[in-house]
Amino acid sequence: MTHGIIPQLSDTVRSPTRHFRKARRMDDNMQETVIGILTQKAGLPPGPVTPEATLTEAGVDSMAVAVLAMVIEDEYGLVITEADLSANSTVADLAALIGRHLAAKA
Repeated sequence: MTHGIIPQLSDTVRSPTRHFRKARRMDDNMQETVIGILTQKAGLPPGPVTPEATLTEAGVDSMAVAVLAMVIEDEYGLVITEADLSANSTVADLAALIGRHLAAKA
């Protein structure tokens, strides 16, 4: 009888780790997406646009934020205000905000 319970318990114990890895992959993918939008569509130079860069260091200005907001709305159907996007400290924080909005929409 206990044989049937052990695999279920094992799956439950491992589930948070699996969830963390999946969330981490989503964060990494969104970071790549945000960097791509900022460099390819908003015209920022790719060198300074890294996940760890502050928005100022990355060269993210009001025009880049406006472009990002429009692309996110067009591609994902998310409406995130420019003020909310600008309130983030780093490019990674910006990507995490968008990721949270996507997860809430799902």
